[in-house]
Amino acid sequence: MRHVPIAAFKDRISEFVDAIEAGDEVIITRHGRPAARVCPVFDDEAIRAKRREAVVRLSAFRAQQLESGVSVAQSEWIDWKNEGRP
Repeated sequence: MRHVPIAAFKDRISEFVDAIEAGDEVIITRHGRPAARVCPVFDDEAIRAKRREAVVRLSAFRAQQLESGVSVAQSEWIDWKNEGRP
């Protein structure tokens, strides 16, 4: 989920709509405070399926990391999640 000032959203709306269609959510801020949330339109089953798939992939990744003895800090997870986002 990205937080975007309203002016940036207005200037790059096509870019954000593409990201939203791909499943991302955007929080539009005004003066640094959340004003609106824009999210994709999916049917409930599609959303549940996507979330289930994400949980399964994250669980498998976590198990793999634990088996190899690698510890990952919460800040690293957040950095990975936001990687490639403006």
